[in-house]
Amino acid sequence: LYDDNGKTWGTWGGAIAMDPGGPKYREHLIEQARRHLEKYPASDGICIDRLDWLRFYNPREDDGVSWRNGKACRSLFVSWRDFMRQLAPMMHEAGKVIFVNNHLKRLELLPLVDGIYCEFAQNGRALNATGLLCVRKPAIGWTASVQDLRPDPDALFQRHLHLGVFPTAPFPENDHTITPDPWAEQYYQDYGPLLDALRGRKWVLQSGVLAADGAKVNIFETPGGLVVPLTFGGKNASARITLSHLPVSAAVKSFAADVIHPGEQAWRSLGTLINGPEMSLDVPLARGCAMLRLTSSGLAPEAHLDGKALPPADMMTAGNRLHVEAGPGAHEASVR
Repeated sequence: LYDDNGKTWGTWGGAIAMDPGGPKYREHLIEQARRHLEKYPASDGICIDRLDWLRFYNPREDDGVSWRNGKACRSLFVSWRDFMRQLAPMMHEAGKVIFVNNHLKRLELLPLVDGIYCEFAQNGRALNATGLLCVRKPAIGWTASVQDLRPDPDALFQRHLHLGVFPTAPFPENDHTITPDPWAEQYYQDYGPLLDALRGRKWVLQSGVLAADGAKVNIFETPGGLVVPLTFGGKNASARITLSHLPVSAAVKSFAADVIHPGEQAWRSLGTLINGPEMSLDVPLARGCAMLRLTSSGLAPEAHLDGKALPPADMMTAGNRLHVEAGPGAHEASVR
């Protein structure tokens, strides 16, 4: 990838930025994917780093839609779209996933992506965007070091719970990521069962379905039922939640309500809720937090929840030619 003066763009680790829209380089990447499928059949898939480079333009090519500095060019957004149309079927047909580290938080880059691994999850804006971009996808937040947990480790975990994002766990020899530490690991143990309840979660987007007094709340659909993380309740001993017109079929007559708190390993029953237009429940809190689980009586959750996965759609359909003028700092890469 060259700039307007014919110079290459350097990046992290001494690498050179490339345009995946070029046929030779694209074939090189596809060949790497073929070798991955052949040599690492047990691998779950790949994670592609640094999508922020896609905001650049290749002044030596023409994608038929982009216009910059008075002439045609190729946007790397278009290059990415065309490359993913080749890569994604290969990986998905082999049962493998594609995650991305998308410093550039754009929805239209993700229709063929399976999940996000956000490198800057300690940044509130990046974490919020990651959660909202993954309404029907798994999301992982990068935990750079033990320092990310300070000064308030409960706040870090509760932010992740509220947005349905999983924090990176400590692991030996992690590369600029959190490594084992007894103090930090205790918080992962404390919040582990609550995070585990979010496995396979999908956001419930129905308006007005949930309200609370005494804590922040969100609601997710999971293969095991509905879960409601209650977070940032401060010193409140409990929070009162109201559930309205839950997105379940009329065949569901009641819910078993269970709760678990940070530091606990077992769920505790709060009784049975009769399904109706409006249900209220007082949920006890610990550290200002709780995870409420609602499961239905007599039906497997998969059979009655009405939430449906969004169909894949290529949202990057080429439109009119865009006119973009370069300005100061237009090509500054994000800093690690």
